[in-house]
Amino acid sequence: MRSPQRCCFLVASIVVNFGLVYGQSGLVASKGAPSSSVEIVVRLVNSNTAEPMNGKPIVVYLGRDKSSHLPEVFTNKQGRSAIELPPGTEWITVAESSQTVWHCSPFEKSTFATSDILEYGVVAVNTCDRKGKLKGKLTAKPGEVIVFVRPLRFPEQ
Repeated sequence: MRSPQRCCFLVASIVVNFGLVYGQSGLVASKGAPSSSVEIVVRLVNSNTAEPMNGKPIVVYLGRDKSSHLPEVFTNKQGRSAIELPPGTEWITVAESSQTVWHCSPFEKSTFATSDILEYGVVAVNTCDRKGKLKGKLTAKPGEVIVFVRPLRFPEQ
């Protein structure tokens, strides 16, 4: 006859193993990939003043390999653009697609986990703020990504 402890251990092992196998079969969504479409907000701000950047085009690339992207959208007066991500999107890369601004959140450093965006919100790196005036002053809300740009200077145009 088996001891009660041994029976509990066997039942727990079966439940855990069944859960792992069941989860790996794709029937259970992972934390990083929403099983239904979700909406995020991309906020485009001036890297020097934190003012919203109105009317700028944004492209969101899907996956870490950036093999596909969503249609281009434009920011509103608050510098925001709502974007609906398809089900299963684990990673996105946010890019400002205009030739009229300098990209202070480099494309190669603007890839984020969807789970982090939805749970905490994400603030992209700001390479144009060398003195750190804005560092820590902008906080993303859950479901929001903040990306930095600045107007082009005369020699850059």
